[in-house]
Amino acid sequence: TGLIIDHVDGKKDIKHKYIRTINNPDDRFNEDALRMLRAFYFQSKLDFEIDANTKASIEKNRNLILKISAERVLEEMLKILQGKYLKKTLKSMVDTKFHEVLVNKMKCL
Repeated sequence: TGLIIDHVDGKKDIKHKYIRTINNPDDRFNEDALRMLRAFYFQSKLDFEIDANTKASIEKNRNLILKISAERVLEEMLKILQGKYLKKTLKSMVDTKFHEVLVNKMKCL
Protein backbone atom coordinates (compact mmCIF):
# COMPACT_ATOMS: atom_id res chain seq x y z
CA THR A 1 0.00 0.00 0.00
CA GLY A 2 3.00 2.29 0.33
CA LEU A 3 2.13 3.05 3.96
CA ILE A 4 5.20 3.71 6.07
CA ILE A 5 4.91 3.29 9.82
CA ASP A 6 7.64 5.28 11.56
CA HIS A 7 7.69 4.69 15.33
CA VAL A 8 11.08 6.36 15.88
CA ASP A 9 10.81 9.55 13.76
CA GLY A 10 13.28 8.22 11.19
CA LYS A 11 11.69 10.25 8.39
CA LYS A 12 12.13 13.41 10.47
CA ASP A 13 15.78 12.55 11.13
CA ILE A 14 16.41 12.02 7.42
CA LYS A 15 14.69 15.29 6.57
CA HIS A 16 16.83 17.17 9.10
CA LYS A 17 19.99 15.20 8.19
CA TYR A 18 20.41 13.79 11.66
CA ILE A 19 22.07 10.56 12.84
CA ARG A 20 20.93 9.04 16.10
CA THR A 21 20.41 5.61 17.54
CA ILE A 22 17.10 4.11 18.51
CA ASN A 23 16.63 4.37 22.28
CA ASN A 24 19.81 4.26 24.38
CA PRO A 25 22.97 4.67 22.26
CA ASP A 26 25.07 2.88 24.89
CA ASP A 27 22.92 -0.22 24.46
CA ARG A 28 23.13 -0.05 20.67
CA PHE A 29 26.93 0.29 20.63
CA ASN A 30 27.34 -2.50 23.17
CA GLU A 31 25.23 -4.73 20.92
CA ASP A 32 27.41 -3.91 17.91
CA ALA A 33 30.40 -1.59 18.23
CA LEU A 34 30.67 -1.29 14.45
CA ARG A 35 27.61 0.98 14.60
CA MET A 36 29.90 3.77 15.78
CA LEU A 37 31.86 3.56 12.53
CA ARG A 38 28.63 3.37 10.56
CA ALA A 39 27.51 6.66 12.11
CA PHE A 40 30.76 8.21 10.85
CA TYR A 41 30.23 6.57 7.46
CA PHE A 42 26.77 8.11 7.05
CA GLN A 43 28.14 11.47 8.09
CA SER A 44 30.96 11.18 5.57
CA LYS A 45 28.67 10.10 2.77
CA LEU A 46 25.54 12.17 3.44
CA ASP A 47 26.72 15.25 5.41
CA PHE A 48 24.45 14.39 8.34
CA GLU A 49 25.03 15.67 11.88
CA ILE A 50 25.49 13.14 14.66
CA ASP A 51 23.07 13.69 17.54
CA ALA A 52 24.75 14.99 20.73
CA ASN A 53 23.69 11.96 22.82
CA THR A 54 24.93 9.59 20.15
CA LYS A 55 28.22 11.47 19.87
CA ALA A 56 28.67 11.42 23.66
CA SER A 57 28.01 7.69 23.66
CA ILE A 58 30.57 7.14 20.90
CA GLU A 59 33.14 8.93 23.04
CA LYS A 60 32.16 6.92 26.11
CA ASN A 61 32.14 3.56 24.30
CA ARG A 62 34.91 4.13 21.76
CA ASN A 63 37.12 1.38 23.20
CA LEU A 64 34.52 -1.21 22.19
CA ILE A 65 35.88 -0.94 18.65
CA LEU A 66 38.99 -2.76 19.87
CA LYS A 67 36.87 -5.94 20.08
CA ILE A 68 35.99 -5.76 16.38
CA SER A 69 38.24 -7.50 13.88
CA ALA A 70 40.72 -5.30 12.03
CA GLU A 71 39.26 -6.46 8.70
CA ARG A 72 35.78 -5.20 9.58
CA VAL A 73 37.15 -1.90 10.88
CA LEU A 74 39.25 -1.45 7.75
CA GLU A 75 36.25 -2.13 5.52
CA GLU A 76 34.21 0.60 7.24
CA MET A 77 37.15 3.02 7.30
CA LEU A 78 37.67 2.64 3.56
CA LYS A 79 34.03 3.65 3.03
CA ILE A 80 34.42 6.61 5.37
CA LEU A 81 37.58 7.80 3.62
CA GLN A 82 35.78 7.85 0.28
CA GLY A 83 33.02 10.12 1.58
CA LYS A 84 32.45 13.55 0.12
CA TYR A 85 32.20 15.00 3.64
CA LEU A 86 35.35 13.39 5.05
CA LYS A 87 36.69 16.57 6.69
CA LYS A 88 33.54 16.94 8.78
CA THR A 89 33.71 13.28 9.75
CA LEU A 90 37.36 13.43 10.76
CA LYS A 91 36.49 16.37 13.00
CA SER A 92 33.76 14.27 14.64
CA MET A 93 36.24 11.44 15.15
CA VAL A 94 38.65 13.86 16.84
CA ASP A 95 35.85 15.46 18.90
CA THR A 96 34.87 12.01 20.25
CA LYS A 97 38.51 10.89 20.62
CA PHE A 98 37.58 7.92 18.43
CA HIS A 99 40.67 8.53 16.32
CA GLU A 100 42.89 7.71 19.32
CA VAL A 101 41.37 4.24 19.60
CA LEU A 102 41.83 3.65 15.87
CA VAL A 103 45.50 4.58 16.15
CA ASN A 104 45.93 2.18 19.08
CA LYS A 105 44.14 -0.57 17.18
CA MET A 106 46.51 -0.18 14.23
CA LYS A 107 49.55 -0.34 16.52
CA CYS A 108 48.43 -3.80 17.63
CA LEU A 109 48.50 -5.19 14.09
